[in-house]
Amino acid sequence: MAIHNKANTVFRKNRRTFEKLVARGDNLGVRIEATYQHSTDRGHMLLTDARTKAGIEDHIWINCQAVDNAPSLQHGDKIQFFAELQRYRKRDGSISFRVEAVREVSKILTIDKAVA
Repeated sequence: MAIHNKANTVFRKNRRTFEKLVARGDNLGVRIEATYQHSTDRGHMLLTDARTKAGIEDHIWINCQAVDNAPSLQHGDKIQFFAELQRYRKRDGSISFRVEAVREVSKILTIDKAVA
């Protein structure tokens, strides 16, 4: 389940991968690779299989306002970017994580796209 927040990136409820990075203070300049699924009319991007050096999240939602200079994306594009992970308290009192300052977004060229 994703929690939407106008100003920031949002994630599913169980985020052990991001929790590990924040807990050890390794939350600035995090490199993330993911697969673009789609953008909503409310300005959010759905990415799946979000990989960091600490593990994989099944999906993340990114507010397009948090993204600096993203290339044009199509369903299934593999991308990579750097960002800062921030811990925050949700309205219900639970702790969650979001991405801030998404930068250096680029497509990762895959073999099937290189041949086409």
